[in-house]
Amino acid sequence: MDTSPYGKHQLYRGNYKMSKGGEIKLPDKCYWRVGKYQGDHTWGYEADDIGAITLLLEEDYGDGNGFWSVISFLSPDEAKELAQQLLDMATNTKRVEIVW
Repeated sequence: MDTSPYGKHQLYRGNYKMSKGGEIKLPDKCYWRVGKYQGDHTWGYEADDIGAITLLLEEDYGDGNGFWSVISFLSPDEAKELAQQLLDMATNTKRVEIVW
């Protein structure tokens, strides 16, 4: 799927100040979100939506709006590998086999 006008990975830091050491402190109300980019700056958030799998780091403004500081497009294989790695870490195991 075409992810124009975005590249594979984006990091937007315009809303944040960087320390002298190059560190950016994100607000506590940031969370990871997964969606599917459907084109024309439109995202879907249901598993059966059509589109490119997208990992987003969103700052919640508390009013239904937010700021995405990270936008990363994942292939199905990259998404599966990330899911596997997260499951391994969450379950403290070397490899829990997921049947896709």
